[in-house]
Amino acid sequence: MTAQADLQPRIVSFKELHDKLFPLLQGYEWAEKELHDLWKIGAPDPQSKPCKCKDPRTCKHQKRILLPKQFQTWWKMICDKQAFELTAAQALALPTLKGKT
Repeated sequence: MTAQADLQPRIVSFKELHDKLFPLLQGYEWAEKELHDLWKIGAPDPQSKPCKCKDPRTCKHQKRILLPKQFQTWWKMICDKQAFELTAAQALALPTLKGKT
């Protein structure tokens, strides 16, 4: 099974995605901004609740579908620039490190 086959579309809030990946992106503002852009590319989850949060990093109500191919392309770029050796699936499987934002 390939790494690409391991990664499936998933419904996530930006807060969930940010909390999981921020420790790896910390200090790279360009990567954080691109993470939000990547999340916005996904289709909104029709069951998401409307949200009035001003900061998407704190909103757990609004969710979108994270598209595997786009995430893998973005993650490869991050790895190339920062010398990470994690696959996209491994990055998403990391435990969330709360309290590090």
